[in-house]
Amino acid sequence: MSNQTRYRSVLSKPNSVDFLVFLFRSGGTSKATFVWNAIGGNYDTTKNSALRLKKAELITISEHSGKSAYIQYELTELGRSVAAHLADADDCMNGVEKVRVDPPGGGVRDTAP
Repeated sequence: MSNQTRYRSVLSKPNSVDFLVFLFRSGGTSKATFVWNAIGGNYDTTKNSALRLKKAELITISEHSGKSAYIQYELTELGRSVAAHLADADDCMNGVEKVRVDPPGGGVRDTAP
């Protein structure tokens, strides 16, 4: 292992998992202030997390100007898939059971009991 470069996933960085799960549970999009309040820390920590997730193509960042300027984060298709798995893992760790159902036409759909 001494000759290999150590790999660290963006998910191992501070707030990445909480950020993605919060966005997922918020319908896939949220203003920056809501994310910041939900995951804690300070503004710079949230901003740095967002930039890392954007670089990994898990979210997009949109700046909206005008009288009520704001920054909005949105999950990409890849980000939504990753966040769904992370939310499932979080539910599992918190004792929330889901029933796996095979819908017509194939595939698997999760439903809460």
